Amino acid sequence: MAQGKQKPAPKIEESKAPPAKKQKPKSRSIKKAPPPTSPWVKAASILSNIDFIRLFRVLFLALAVGFIVYQYILLTKGVFIKTYVDLWHHHKMILLAGAAFIIYTSFIFYLGYRTAKKR
Repeated sequence: MAQGKQKPAPKIEESKAPPAKKQKPKSRSIKKAPPPTSPWVKAASILSNIDFIRLFRVLFLALAVGFIVYQYILLTKGVFIKTYVDLWHHHKMILLAGAAFIIYTSFIFYLGYRTAKKR
């Protein structure tokens, strides 16, 4: 036999009819129960579908609205300034420490942002 060009195999035309559906055997087989899943797995699957950034944004906006309503109530009762003077008088050290912490962390994050932007 010569090893030259071989003839291509003849093409078989496909029928345009849809393929026949496979029939399931009608024997009675025992269905296996799915393995039990722990509550932790269920909670993890639920939590994976939540967009936490959107959740935090909604919570922040709800807290901001609540704070504005609280300010309005204090203002209409006429105790707005008295309430904040009392808060400052009784919790001065805590408020100063919290403000210092927020300013310090903001400054550190800003320095990190600025150095990362240069790279």
